Amino acid sequence: MPLAPCKGRLQIIFKRYLGNDILRHTGAFRLQMLEAICKHWEGPISLTLYLSDAEAQQFLRYAQGSEVLMSRSNFGYHIVYKEGQFYPVNMLRNTAMKHVNTPYMFLSDIDFLPMYGLCEYLR
Repeated sequence: MPLAPCKGRLQIIFKRYLGNDILRHTGAFRLQMLEAICKHWEGPISLTLYLSDAEAQQFLRYAQGSEVLMSRSNFGYHIVYKEGQFYPVNMLRNTAMKHVNTPYMFLSDIDFLPMYGLCEYLR
């Protein structure tokens, strides 16, 4: 996963996108959903993660050790580093949206598990 230069406290990890994007944002506490989502959604994913420095390192180890995540070439991870006490939901959503390279996007919560074939159905 190539790393882009860090702008402030935002680290963007780029991968190639094709097709319809699904947008997500989450903190470290829901990362176990990623593999299940990848199995259900074959289209591109733009995911913003709200993590501390230690959680970002843990996520990178998790992603690099996951066959499911590493097999995807259409997944963009965008790490926003934690600051303050509030969860900046709008900024995280906007970060994911900014990196969509498709004409349409499907915004959902990280807890939403799409039905198999939904990406193809939406095309």
